[in-house]
Amino acid sequence: MGTCKEIKRDGNQCNAFCIKNSNFCFRHSENYKQEALEASRKGGYNRKDKISVGVNITIREPEDVKKFLAKLIKLTGSGELPTSDAVRMGSLCKMYLEAYSEADLKRRVDLMEKQLSRIGKK
Repeated sequence: MGTCKEIKRDGNQCNAFCIKNSNFCFRHSENYKQEALEASRKGGYNRKDKISVGVNITIREPEDVKKFLAKLIKLTGSGELPTSDAVRMGSLCKMYLEAYSEADLKRRVDLMEKQLSRIGKK
């Protein structure tokens, strides 16, 4: 099995392996032109910022993030979820936790200020 003989637009030769009894790879073979176009279409659609982890996830509190991250780790480890998708989801989880922490801190400070103002009025 040799290397595809196609010369790409950039002037370099395609490095993909040839399909059986051909001098070209699947992508460049005239016999598979329609299938190659369909594969490109499906591949592009599947990569459109769409990440599926198998179930609908509702995150309302940090404990939900913990469970979700455990699921991401399991799916990534098994190869069901690409690492790049898991990294993006992990970054979103981090942003959620930071926002949650800030909101919780603000809530606690507001509560303490309210209590202090009550003490000051006595």
